[in-house]
Amino acid sequence: MTALWSVIIVIFLYQRGSFADFLTDVQETCFTDGSCWNYYEINYLPITEKDLNLYCPLATKNLWCLIGDCVRKNFRGSVPPSNKSADITHMVLDIADVLIDLCTPGKELRKSSVVLGFLRNCDTTKCQDFELRTELQRIGWVPTTEEQLNRFCPPIMMGLRCAVETIQECIGKDLVELSTSDNKTAAAFGHGVVATRNLITDICTPGTKMRENYLSSISCSKDLLFDPEPMIKCGRQAYAFYDKYEESRALLGNQIPVEDRESEADCMLSVYKFACFAAELHDTCGEDAYKTLIDIFKRFQLLKWSECTEANIRDLKTDFLDLLELEEQRRSLFSTVFESQKRRK
Repeated sequence: MTALWSVIIVIFLYQRGSFADFLTDVQETCFTDGSCWNYYEINYLPITEKDLNLYCPLATKNLWCLIGDCVRKNFRGSVPPSNKSADITHMVLDIADVLIDLCTPGKELRKSSVVLGFLRNCDTTKCQDFELRTELQRIGWVPTTEEQLNRFCPPIMMGLRCAVETIQECIGKDLVELSTSDNKTAAAFGHGVVATRNLITDICTPGTKMRENYLSSISCSKDLLFDPEPMIKCGRQAYAFYDKYEESRALLGNQIPVEDRESEADCMLSVYKFACFAAELHDTCGEDAYKTLIDIFKRFQLLKWSECTEANIRDLKTDFLDLLELEEQRRSLFSTVFESQKRRK
């Protein structure tokens, strides 16, 4: 399971409005009595071997119980499940995939989690501003007006500077330097924090193109981001088109080695979902919103930190794009997203 696929799951949960909303959907879809949950509290990230050895057995047991309930409730009998029930069940299965990789020694995600153990002693609680959090919650977390940016940017930037300085002091290394580390996980973490800082700085700086585009489109974009339906629809399309792509390749005798199939599927499904959502954003909110999202894709260079290979990206822009048979404007929108995912050196 790639880091990029994990991001997709986090984005989906964020789009639900809150994790509690997602759990409510799961409860309605999969079970009613809560028998799969053995309550335990974890107030830290499991980022050492000891943490994972304590965390994984119970978490895995709970999730497999939940999957069993989902399948029994929705996929047995003559009545097919509703789209929502099927989507929630598939999302639970996706989370299970991530958990399996996190809990299996030798898997890339587990090794990545343990690598981030160097952050365990970095205490950024002094940087938290609970009053700011309450005010942001009141406006739905995302500032949408010039007035709100002017109000919230100074404390947000102060907290961000505090967190960056604390982490750099804790690990004894500048985050820009960390982003060039030979260790892919450490480099991805460093790059992610630096890219986030730069993006927020641009949004908070009057006169920048990013701030201008953000303010012109964020109200509409925010509504779409908090609506789960576009991503659910894009997920269904992604699986359908990838199945069609595999069938087409099999007919041509152009199949890839078995050991490469999982990483290719993760790559292509994830990038398709991003492209599909970007096209939905363009259709709903306009060109500025679309360009802003593409800019963010480029800044975070998600595929650089995933398992997407040069061959995957080349196939996305050629054979896979041709198979989609999109009308000209939509093909152009997808193509721009695929181009934005070029790997950087």
